[in-house]
Amino acid sequence: MLAVVPAGVAQADSTCPVSQLCGNVAHDYPGDQNASRYLEVLDAYGIALPSDDADDARRLGQTICSQRAKGATGQQLINHMVNTGGYNLTATVNIVAMAEYHFCPDRFDIS
Repeated sequence: MLAVVPAGVAQADSTCPVSQLCGNVAHDYPGDQNASRYLEVLDAYGIALPSDDADDARRLGQTICSQRAKGATGQQLINHMVNTGGYNLTATVNIVAMAEYHFCPDRFDIS
């Protein structure tokens, strides 16, 4: 299951070269390691992390990817975060999915 893009959130334009602004929207792509963009996307979903800091967002994304690399499924991480992180299911699915998208696209799979 992939994250659902909320209305008003721009999609990446495949005609726009990476690292340029296209239509005033930062172009992003799977595996870009862009913690600032990760925060922006979560904000568009109405999700506030405890810290609005890109370094903390990067650490969260890398922790999610590290757990996935160790064999945790996306669903296991989601369940853990719902039970311990104070986020609802929809928010948690997007936190995990967008971390995978930006930091470990080979794991971009909520299963």
